[in-house]
Amino acid sequence: MTKIERVFNYMNQGNTITQKEATELFGATRLADIIFRLKARGVFISDKRLSENDRFGDKCNFKMYWIKNV
Repeated sequence: MTKIERVFNYMNQGNTITQKEATELFGATRLADIIFRLKARGVFISDKRLSENDRFGDKCNFKMYWIKNV
């Protein structure tokens, strides 16, 4: 099973995913590319931009993705 399939199956179960989760769960270090490829295959994916402070207190921006129910 490929990382793309693993991420898709995870998201298809109703889960959201961020880059940090993708790395920890699946070893996928290029989540944006996986999302791009899934969208190219016709999967409807929504995203939301989030921000948190990193361990040094600096603002860090990232996206959370989920499969949109049509």
